[in-house]
Amino acid sequence: MAVVSSLGTFACSHIAATMGLGFALCMNQSCFSNTLGCFHYWSLHFQNYPEILKLLLDKGAEKECVDDFGITPLFVAAQYGKLESLRILISYGANVNCKAKDRATPLFIAAQEGNDECTELLLSSGADPNLYCNEDEWQLPIHVLEEAAPISKQTKLSLDLPSPKANPDAQACPVFGCRSPMPLAFQKGSGLILILLKYGITLSEADLGLCLHDGRFSLFQHFLKRGCKLPRREHRTEFTKNAILAGDKHKEWLPSLLLAGFNPVHLLNESWVSSVSSDTLNFLLEFTNWKRLPWDVEQILSDHKDTSAWVTQHIPPLSHLCRLAIRSLLTSDRLRSDQFIRQLPLPACLQDALLYKDVLRSYGISESQLRLGDVYQQNAPPPLSSSGNTERQENTRTEAGSS
Repeated sequence: MAVVSSLGTFACSHIAATMGLGFALCMNQSCFSNTLGCFHYWSLHFQNYPEILKLLLDKGAEKECVDDFGITPLFVAAQYGKLESLRILISYGANVNCKAKDRATPLFIAAQEGNDECTELLLSSGADPNLYCNEDEWQLPIHVLEEAAPISKQTKLSLDLPSPKANPDAQACPVFGCRSPMPLAFQKGSGLILILLKYGITLSEADLGLCLHDGRFSLFQHFLKRGCKLPRREHRTEFTKNAILAGDKHKEWLPSLLLAGFNPVHLLNESWVSSVSSDTLNFLLEFTNWKRLPWDVEQILSDHKDTSAWVTQHIPPLSHLCRLAIRSLLTSDRLRSDQFIRQLPLPACLQDALLYKDVLRSYGISESQLRLGDVYQQNAPPPLSSSGNTERQENTRTEAGSS
């Protein structure tokens, strides 16, 4: 036990966790004049020989000892992928949720370093995947997984193991400039997006904007089917920017959005109106009473008419006004698929009218363009509960204000 007496509990426990018996027995005391620096340097070069770790722990070594950065032996074992040392420390009761001074946890560092087996062991031993790192610009393990790695075993593990599970919504992450893991998932591909959907991530209206920005129209339609919130007036500036980017592909996303109950007035701003074709503008107006629009929208359309070849539409027929009135009574979640309307005790021709079949045909929008999202429907989780009542009330108030 000369090693213990010469190095002290802290150094030996850390050395054992990272470098093992062979290293600790062969080094003499002079190597450790700067114990911390030597420890972190040699930890990169030695294999895992955990025998000395058990010896130290059996002789009373402090398993929760920390260095100047608040790092414990268990943290180091997780960082450098020393699975057997990690298992031993856990079996001796070391804290799997310890935090370094920067609030990093063993799970966070194991995920960041891509140590799959250590990540799995920590999670199965009770590590909390929702403890954050860094007080000022903090992030969760799920954030670093998506930023630093492709679709990986760790991402699935962090979501799939018994409680506590990683929250797929995570939280806003300033260091990556995102409000949830979803924007990071978009950078990595559809596979990771579907993993987050499988484990119940809450979709937001910003996610629809991401779909438009990236031209992922099948995902756009799938998000609508899954109950994604519809863009509201207070978020229309950002959504409009993305809608303009996707303007030339409007048949692949705009019909689905409008049929889901989106208030078309939210897109009738100067930037969007001036960017789209007359055909696209007229199609959107089919979902309004275009003769009773809010004053500011009427002014925008009037100015657009004076500076373009756009021709205003005729007076809306009574059948169209009735269609608008009936649809305004339905919640958005009931409008997102044909099923509810098809179950109404109405003749098929009236059901078709409520589903805008006549308008879709006249604008050359095919059934296949409305079902791009079906590619994701197989084995998809059930739709999320949406804020349909809120959306219906908002749309009703807007229409009432324009009457």
